[in-house]
Amino acid sequence: MSSPQVNVTSTPRITTIGTTTPLTVQTTVAIIQLRFRLRQNFTSQLTDKSSPEFIQLADVVTTVLNILYSQKYGANFNRTVINSFSQGSVVVDAELIFNNASAVPETSAVANVLVGAVSNSSNFSLPVDASSVVATHLSDSSSTAYQTLAAKVVNEVNNVAKALYGSSYRRSFINSFTSGSVKVSMTLVYADKASVPSASNAASQLSQQLTSSSTSLNIISGSVSTQSTTSSSPPRPTMGSLAVFSLTLLAVAQMLIDL
Repeated sequence: MSSPQVNVTSTPRITTIGTTTPLTVQTTVAIIQLRFRLRQNFTSQLTDKSSPEFIQLADVVTTVLNILYSQKYGANFNRTVINSFSQGSVVVDAELIFNNASAVPETSAVANVLVGAVSNSSNFSLPVDASSVVATHLSDSSSTAYQTLAAKVVNEVNNVAKALYGSSYRRSFINSFTSGSVKVSMTLVYADKASVPSASNAASQLSQQLTSSSTSLNIISGSVSTQSTTSSSPPRPTMGSLAVFSLTLLAVAQMLIDL
């Protein structure tokens, strides 16, 4: 059995052509992504979050998990969020949200709470397949959690950078996520070195836009600081002579969930 996955808060690092900049945001909560299979028939209605079938099953699963993890972790446990149901019988993709990012329980312990409830309690009401309880950490680039967060951050940053820098801005990609809350290393790519904004201007411009209500990253206003570095080699072989500008960006856990 794999141990469940931790999706914690985030500290993105962004790189673009020519220099480096750190963007700092305070973090408040932490998230563990929990996946398991229910021994019941899947219906197509469960793919629609607005359907009565999805809402009813989400309410049942949420209620059971909230009771289970509140009993185990007390006030440190906040709530459960259901991301999706998928086929196989019914695969549940849930997030367990904890109030203290510095005191998140071990993923193996969180998994064992659910496995233990299924295995040892005749009163446990969810038909969970105990062997299916799994999760992956954000350090695993092949995990759904990594890819979901990466897609969200890249999309938001691309929208902001394209609005700011127009055709001189090309694209961005995730280098890595690491813990502490979640540190995100990204690279922002420009058409040429001359197109790269200065570190101070980039920090000011990007932080202003990324902390606005038009993005869902929830970066705290006034949290941006910068430092500059220049890379002489391209971040990826396909980029040729493009320069690199790196930006460290710290984002709160709310960027991972729909509130």
